[in-house]
Amino acid sequence: MKLTDFQSLTPIDYGWSGDKKYRAVAADGTPYFLRITARERGDRFVKLFDLQKAVAATGIPMCQPIAMGECDEGVYAVHSWIDGVDAEATVPTLPTEVQYRLGRDAGAYLTRIHSIPAPPDQPDWEPRFNAKIDRKIQMYADCPIHFEGDCHLLRYIEENRHLLRNRPQTFQHGDYHIGNMMLTDTETDPKIVIIDFDRYDFGDPWEEFNRIVWCAQAAPIFATGLVDGYFGVDRNTAVPMEFWRLLALYISSNMLSSVPWAIPFGEGEVQTMLKQAGDVLGWYDDMKNPVPAWYDANLSACDPSCHQTIRKSTKYHNHKEIKTMSHLTKLQSAMKAAHTEAIVVSSEINQRYLSGLNYTDGFVVVLPDKAFLLADFRYIEDARTQVDATEFEIIMPDRSMLAYVAAILKDYGVKVALFEEATLSYSLLERFKKTFEGVEMQSGASAMIDGLRLYKDAAEIEKMSRAQKLTDDAFAHILNFINPDRTEVEVALELEFFMRAHGSEGTAFDTIAVSGTQSSRPHGVPRPVKLERGFFTMDFGARVDGYCADMTRTVVIGKADEEIKRLYNTVLRAQTTAIESLKVGLPCAEADKIARDIIDGAGYKGLFGHSLGHGVGLYIHESPRFAASVPANVLLAPGHVVTVEPGIYIEGKYGCRIEDMIAVLEDGTIYDFTKSPKELIEL
Repeated sequence: MKLTDFQSLTPIDYGWSGDKKYRAVAADGTPYFLRITARERGDRFVKLFDLQKAVAATGIPMCQPIAMGECDEGVYAVHSWIDGVDAEATVPTLPTEVQYRLGRDAGAYLTRIHSIPAPPDQPDWEPRFNAKIDRKIQMYADCPIHFEGDCHLLRYIEENRHLLRNRPQTFQHGDYHIGNMMLTDTETDPKIVIIDFDRYDFGDPWEEFNRIVWCAQAAPIFATGLVDGYFGVDRNTAVPMEFWRLLALYISSNMLSSVPWAIPFGEGEVQTMLKQAGDVLGWYDDMKNPVPAWYDANLSACDPSCHQTIRKSTKYHNHKEIKTMSHLTKLQSAMKAAHTEAIVVSSEINQRYLSGLNYTDGFVVVLPDKAFLLADFRYIEDARTQVDATEFEIIMPDRSMLAYVAAILKDYGVKVALFEEATLSYSLLERFKKTFEGVEMQSGASAMIDGLRLYKDAAEIEKMSRAQKLTDDAFAHILNFINPDRTEVEVALELEFFMRAHGSEGTAFDTIAVSGTQSSRPHGVPRPVKLERGFFTMDFGARVDGYCADMTRTVVIGKADEEIKRLYNTVLRAQTTAIESLKVGLPCAEADKIARDIIDGAGYKGLFGHSLGHGVGLYIHESPRFAASVPANVLLAPGHVVTVEPGIYIEGKYGCRIEDMIAVLEDGTIYDFTKSPKELIEL
């Protein structure tokens, strides 16, 4: 189609771009949307046109790309014409149930847009967006106009930059909000149409939501629907909390640059941006709550037929009231964002994390919208009674396990599947490659699942609380059991027996119970010898539903001399000071330094030879770690569970360690699981 094919061109003045836009009518009376850009923008314009064809192929309603070419004024593109009305002005006037449905439609369309992958050479997201944040902060610092409450945005940004790590990247519309949408069939059955891809980019798909503030200001019910539709939320699922935290980070960054951006457009735009900044701070309660007040979780909990009865709500909904998204659903969400076809899970820990079943022989196969759990005769009854059949298809294969996995991958047309690179043996990987014909096996499953396991949800923290309660009870019991005639082995066995007898699934790790000279060995092995006088260190933990507890207490057999008291109190001060310093956004390396500086300053430099702490979960040692070697950008975040366990060890003499296990709750509160006393105890 050429420009000479049009018999009339009517200019369109609406919009922010510098391109010329027209309603172009062909000789047969058919209207089209014509856009002409300057020749120097031609390369990007051509690339955009090709990407729009890819988006159109996903089936979303949009201006269909038809033709492009060159003209005297530059480069032109012809698209289908949309007979409709401005969504931003019209949606708020519609009934509640229609607003929510249209929002869900817009969210579902966005998932299709994000199905288009980013180029393989796309730069890593974390440094790229951190540099963008830094530029925006500098823009705001240089701007003559500031707004009240900006400190809250700056604080939130610095506390949450770590969330940018390992984010997937896809094609982005670039300006996805209600102002770039139209409505058709408004008199009968309103439908959303997506327009204006001019600001397209590639990046974290969740960053695309930073423009949702425009939706929330115009129609919060529509905005709620957009989020719910994107994640497929219904009465049984919820939006992942990781999304809300990241969205708050992206919106905080945008707010800082919005005022400098608005200045060239005049006082009216500046006031619009200042009002928006105030709205954002109100929605997020000065960035204390990750879920914005405009989001109404009750909408997704209702049947569509009763949407008309829902009143518009601006009340903040605490995420703790929302059903926790299952681990499988979280993984499938991550897979969709990363365009992962399949994951073959072979490790017992990750199988249990995803399904809840503790078994030792089988596989879990996860597809973006389906999952299979394969178990043999020994475990199939447990699988059928313990695993959620609405999430997993539970199978006892009638052939070899690997042959059945291969059949699943073939039936679903899988070309690339991920394996667990951190745990899979070389021999099993070779068997995968031999058996899964036509499937390319790639690493990446461990990184994806570990990234989820790093952040413990409320159910996981509750299990760890129960495990620590058993551990605390065991310590209270053992204080009455210990006497100088007991051996280290006897004490270790008594701790383990007590925990098992009172409900522990087993021990979280091999119990350490070492006295006297043996206590200078941080991971010393209990001996069949009577307890030596001096320090007696016990490091132990229960396990509940697979989740570990970890605690260390050091007591004194006999009377403590002044040097023992001084050493013990130094360790105690290092530990309590480190715990008191913990907060969201604290570099994990800094926590280690706080405790280490106290020990070094007390004259024990070089005698604290391990890191301050480690993550705990289904494994006893997980990420994150409190260690000097941890990069500075690894920060403490909600969902982390970490130990705090400084110690001093004098070789051949004695040693002392005190350990608590802490969690960072969703609201940023530091919760110490450990209730056992820490004052010096002499026995």
